[in-house]
Amino acid sequence: MKDKQLDAASFVGRAATMVALGFFVERVGTAYFGAVWGAVIAIGVMLAILAGIVLWPRLNSKGSEEEQAGSPGEAAGP
Repeated sequence: MKDKQLDAASFVGRAATMVALGFFVERVGTAYFGAVWGAVIAIGVMLAILAGIVLWPRLNSKGSEEEQAGSPGEAAGP
């Protein structure tokens, strides 16, 4: 589960870096170059959010299934 959390954190960190890079390029670069990068960053952020919405429940459900399954030797109860 830790690996999944680290992957998610890394993904969010990369998305935030891309957004910061987009703002930097937009401010420093020419208007056209900044607009192109702004569009690329906006699309990237939207895809990151969409991927997070789609993948987050899958990551959580796999973890919860493993936790709920337990070991085969455990008794269900009296």
